[in-house]
Amino acid sequence: MSGFLANFFNRRAGQQQASAPQANPAGQFDFLLSQYHNSVKGLETEHLKLKQANKEAKEEYQQMHKAYLSAKDALDTSQKKLLDINAESNNLRQDVATKEMAIGELTSQVEALRQSVCEVENSQREQRALFKKDCNKLITEAM
Repeated sequence: MSGFLANFFNRRAGQQQASAPQANPAGQFDFLLSQYHNSVKGLETEHLKLKQANKEAKEEYQQMHKAYLSAKDALDTSQKKLLDINAESNNLRQDVATKEMAIGELTSQVEALRQSVCEVENSQREQRALFKKDCNKLITEAM
């Protein structure tokens, strides 16, 4: 087991097994213990770095998520405004079409009134002409 630990800690610390004292078992234990402590410190340092990187990544994610929600809200608001504008545009188109139909009907009525006025004027002219003719006839007969 101690050979496995020695290989592990030696690899972890980047040292060769030849640098470990071979003659003294107590020295070898102290060396392995020192390697173990160095490895633990290295792992703790890596853990703290990863923990900090994770914290920064979470903060960045939260900022990006807030930006996403803000952009989504702006998009939703824009889409709602676009739908409102489209509905208003459709209402205005209908209103214009209704008014164009009313204008067409009024134009027809005005044309019919013009024709009626012309007919009345023609009839009045004819009646005046007949009246004048009758008056002239009566005057001629009375003389």
